[in-house]
Amino acid sequence: MTPIGVSEEVGQTLDGRYQLSQLLGSSPASRVYLALDTNLSRLVVVRILNSDLTTDHQALQDFNARMHRESRASDDFIVKLLSGRTPTDTEVGLEAPYLVYQFLSGGSLRAMLDANGPLSVAQTVAIGLAVSRGLRIAHEKGAVHYDIRPSNILFDDNQVAHIKDFGLAKALAESSLTEPFGMGSNSVLYGAPELVTGADVDGKCDVYSLALVLAECVTGSVPLSGSTTAETLRIRADQDLELPAEMGPLRRLLESAGRVDPSQRPDAATLSHALSDISNDLTDDGPLPTVPTLDIGSETMEMERPVIATTVRSSKRSDGAELRDRPDPAVGNTDHAQSSTDSTSVVEDSADVDEPAVSKVHRFAEPASDPEPGFATVVDPTIQESLLEASKPRSFGPVEPFGRESGGNEGTELAAPPEPSGRPRRNKRRRVLVGVLLVVALAAGGYAFWWFQIRIPQHLVPTTQGQDVTVATKALKRLNFVVDTSQSDRRDGTKPGQVLSQSPAPGTSLSEGETVKLNVSLGPTLRTLPSLTGLSREDALNTLMASDLVLGTETPQADESVPAGTVISSGVSPDSPAVDANGQVPRDTAVDLVVSSGPAPRVVPSGLIGASVDQARAALEEVQLVANVLEAYDEKAPKGQIVSSSAASGEELPRGSKVTLTMSIGPAPITVPDVRGQSGSAGASALEKAGFEVEGIEGSPSGVILQTDPTPGEKRQRGTAVRIFTKSR
Repeated sequence: MTPIGVSEEVGQTLDGRYQLSQLLGSSPASRVYLALDTNLSRLVVVRILNSDLTTDHQALQDFNARMHRESRASDDFIVKLLSGRTPTDTEVGLEAPYLVYQFLSGGSLRAMLDANGPLSVAQTVAIGLAVSRGLRIAHEKGAVHYDIRPSNILFDDNQVAHIKDFGLAKALAESSLTEPFGMGSNSVLYGAPELVTGADVDGKCDVYSLALVLAECVTGSVPLSGSTTAETLRIRADQDLELPAEMGPLRRLLESAGRVDPSQRPDAATLSHALSDISNDLTDDGPLPTVPTLDIGSETMEMERPVIATTVRSSKRSDGAELRDRPDPAVGNTDHAQSSTDSTSVVEDSADVDEPAVSKVHRFAEPASDPEPGFATVVDPTIQESLLEASKPRSFGPVEPFGRESGGNEGTELAAPPEPSGRPRRNKRRRVLVGVLLVVALAAGGYAFWWFQIRIPQHLVPTTQGQDVTVATKALKRLNFVVDTSQSDRRDGTKPGQVLSQSPAPGTSLSEGETVKLNVSLGPTLRTLPSLTGLSREDALNTLMASDLVLGTETPQADESVPAGTVISSGVSPDSPAVDANGQVPRDTAVDLVVSSGPAPRVVPSGLIGASVDQARAALEEVQLVANVLEAYDEKAPKGQIVSSSAASGEELPRGSKVTLTMSIGPAPITVPDVRGQSGSAGASALEKAGFEVEGIEGSPSGVILQTDPTPGEKRQRGTAVRIFTKSR
C-alpha cells in the first residue's frame, strides 16, 4: 500500500474503518483529522504521523512501545486513546502510523483564554482540580505527560477538563520522530526546569507545568517567562515561582508547585487534594466560557458553528456491512476483526502486556465503554451531510414492478407471467422468493426514506442548569427546541439569569420543535436595606451581617460635628442591584459606608517666625490651633519677636492642637567684671572689652580703682554704662 498523499487524505478511509472528513491542523510531525468511525458511527480524532518521519526502524518500535504504555493512563479526565496503528520494522514506509482519540467538542483552554481573557479563581480551581485528578491517576500508573499547556487541555460538553496527547510529546522525542523534546517555544513556555537540564524527570514536571497554566488562567500571563527561549530557561533554573495576591487561596499552593527543586513540589495527588479543599470554600462563579474549538496539534481550527450533539441511528456502515452488536463490557470489545485485505492483526492492550506484539500493524484496544453502536455525534452542517451519507444503507438499486397488467385496477392481485415449459414448480418457488425479497426491499427502502427524509429528528436534551440563560437558550435553539423562560425564581447563591432547573431533565430524548422549560434565577432572595447613619462603624458592620449583606467600599471623611468612627452615610454599591420600591436588595448585596474621621486636620499657617507674639497667636487661633508661648534670650532678635515654632509651616495637626512658640526677650545679661585695684585706664579697657561702656572715671585715670557702679558681679545687659571710682597713689 502506498502512502496516502496529504491532498488526497480527506475522504479516504483508514483500514476500512476511519473515514477522514476534515483536516483540523498539522505540524512538522503529523496531520490531525476529524473522522467518522464507521464501525461505531461516532466521531473521532485521527492523528497521522508524517510518512517521511517513519523510516527509522528502531524509532518506530520505541514509539509503538511507549504509546502502548501511555494508553493505560485512560481516565475520566484524560482524552482517551481509542486505537492506533504503527508498522513494524519489516513494513517501515508502507503506510504512516496513526492514533485515534476520543472526540471532545468543548474546545481547548487556550481558545477559552484567548477569547475571554483571565478566569476567576473559582473557575481556575475547577479546571485545576480536573487536570490534577487526571495526572494523579496517570502518575500512579507510571505515565507522565511532559507537555501540560492550555492547548493540551480540552473540555467536554459538561465543561469538564480533559488532558490530551498523553505521552505523545515524549514518545515522539524518544523515538526521534521529531525535534528534541523541550526545545519548542510552546513546550519551554510551560516546561519544568528539569526537562532541559538533564536532571531526573518524573510526574512532578507535570505538576510544575500545571502551576504555570493555572497562574496564567488568573493573571493572564505565563510567569517566569523571558523574551527569548534562552532567557526563559535561565529564569526557570534560578527562580522559584512567586505569584501576586490576586491568586487568592491558590497563591501559596501554586508557589509550592513551582519550586525549582522537584523534591520540594507536591505530587499530583497532594495537589488534587489541596485544590479540592480550596474548591469547597469557594463560591461557584458560573459555567466556564468554553469556545467550540477543535484545538489539535500545533494549529487550531475554529469551527464556524458550535458543535451540536445529535443522535443518528444507522444500521449499516459505509462499506455496506451490518453494524455488529455492542460487546458485553465484562467480556471486552470484540470489534477488532482482522482485515482480509491488508493482513493486519490486532494486539489487545492489557495490564500484563508491556511491549506490543510484532505484526504488520500494531493496534491499541478499544475500551469496552464505547458509546452505543449506531449513534454518531454530528458537527457542523457542512460536514453532517457527508457523515450521514456514510452511515446510510446501501441502495437496493432500481426495482421494477411486475405482475400488474397495464391499465389494471388498483388493488388487483398481481398475476405471475406464464410459466415456460420445463421446470414449472422450481420457477414458481423462485417467483415467490423474488416477491418476498421485493417486499423486504421496498419496506427497507421506505423505512430508510422515512428515517432520513420524513421523520422529525430527536436529540438528547443537554444540561443547562447553572448556565447563563442566554448561553443555554442558544444551545437549545441550535437543536431546534422551543425555549420557554417564563418561569423565574430567587435562590441564594445564584446570579440573575442563571438557569435553576429545566424540564424535561437532561438526557431526555426530545423531538425538534418541542419545548424545553427553563426556570431562571432572578438572583438571591431579598433583604431589607437597614439604616446605618449615626451608628458606630462596629455596630454598622454587625447590622449588615445580621441582614445577610456585605460591606462594600468604606470611605473615611472628615466632619466637624460627627465624631470619629461614626457612620455619616451609607448606600448600595454602584455595581450592585438598585434598591426596589420596598427598600429591599438581594442577599449579599454590597453596601458602601462613609465613616467620619473627625474634624479635618488644621494646617499650620506660614509667617509665624519673625512675627510679633500677638500676630502669631492670632494666626493660630484663626485655624483653631492654640499658641503656647515660651520666652528665651536671643542675641539678635528684638524682644517680643517669635524666633521658633514646634510645628512647621504647612504641617497638618488635629483641630485644637497646641503649637509651642518661642519669643525673644532680647540678649542674655552679662556679669560686671571686678577691676578693683587696677589703674583707672586699665579698668576702663577691661570693662569695654567685656561689653560694657565706661561712663566716666571719678578721680585720676592713673589712680587705683576703688569701686565701680554697677558693682562687680552684677548682671547687666550688654552695653550698660559703668562709672569708675579711683584714688591717687
